[in-house]
Amino acid sequence: MGSRKKLLGIGLFAVGSLMFAACGGSDAATEPVSEDTTAVAEGPACMGTETIKIARNNWTASAIEVEVVKQLIETNLCNPVEIVDIDENAMIAGMSSGDIDANVEVWPSGFTPDEQAFVDDGSVVNMGELGAIGKIGWFITPNALEQFPQLATWEGLKDPAVAKAFAVADGTLDNNSPSSILASPNNLQEFTDLVMSFVSKPDDEEPTQQSIKEEITRFLIGKTSNENEKNNPFAINLYLLGYDGIGHLTNLNRGVKENLKTYMNEYRLLTDGINLLDGFVINIGIDFEIIVFSSYNKSEVLTKCIDELKQYFSVDNWTFNQTINLSEVELLIANIEGVSSVPMVKITNKCGGRYSPNSYNIDAATKDKIVYPSLDPSVFEIKYPDSDIKGRVR
Repeated sequence: MGSRKKLLGIGLFAVGSLMFAACGGSDAATEPVSEDTTAVAEGPACMGTETIKIARNNWTASAIEVEVVKQLIETNLCNPVEIVDIDENAMIAGMSSGDIDANVEVWPSGFTPDEQAFVDDGSVVNMGELGAIGKIGWFITPNALEQFPQLATWEGLKDPAVAKAFAVADGTLDNNSPSSILASPNNLQEFTDLVMSFVSKPDDEEPTQQSIKEEITRFLIGKTSNENEKNNPFAINLYLLGYDGIGHLTNLNRGVKENLKTYMNEYRLLTDGINLLDGFVINIGIDFEIIVFSSYNKSEVLTKCIDELKQYFSVDNWTFNQTINLSEVELLIANIEGVSSVPMVKITNKCGGRYSPNSYNIDAATKDKIVYPSLDPSVFEIKYPDSDIKGRVR
């Protein structure tokens, strides 16, 4: 370890607790400077040449702030910057040895005695606070604290009642948490209004809002009695679907869910509950009619329309609870060369047999040429495009 310090410009922005820099040798002699001195580059005339090595830790904030500091140093000091990926447990020793020159995010509360020794012997220098001060502590959401006051400290987790509330089975359906809907008058009214918007009957036959609300309530009460219904007031429902061997949507097997559970446990907060649930697949077909200009080959135009629809409805382009815009589909077909008009486009439900068992009333779910998905998290899929997309030429 050399006797002269490598100096960095302190007039830099970084998010973190403290900035630490290493002491080490340099190729050119440098006059001693006190810790609070700011080295300021004077425009393009700056002559920095020595490479500065900055530690990058394996979390997103570190990656962002290191890139910011790199640009500031190279722009204002003209020193080239090398970013070094290093584990947080090795960075203090790395600065002491000279492998790293600086780290812009440090959490001193986590220092071990060995790491503090490097600061005490002067081989690693505390260059001061640079940004927002991070806090490590116990955090709990207000609604959880209201239901379980004992969660004001982490010791509240020892309470059997709290432990029971956080105990969640994995991998079974919870039918969109009907208990939470019933518990909130606002949520229940929102669902009632949504169902009312789909009702299309003469005024004398139209059901009242109260009758619809009562029907929804009976339906949801029936679902809460289902043994699969969860009872975790803090959990997030994560709905999952995967691909089978030929690219069709399917439910994930237990092994995949266990792997996902293991992965997510590395990143979730202690108080986070996550239900890994099966999503729903609604298989559909599409029928359409076109009128073709007389100068075009009808078969060729029809084939182009079917190919475009296959691409549009490719499962890679669809996600949970995505609506089908029939006007957009009609425009897609109409824009194909040779198509004069599109008299008809109709979506149908395919269920049972080789299709998903989920039956869905497409007509009832269609309003103003928008096909709305189920309240349960679901994805529309054309499972067999070669047979489920049918077109006719007039």
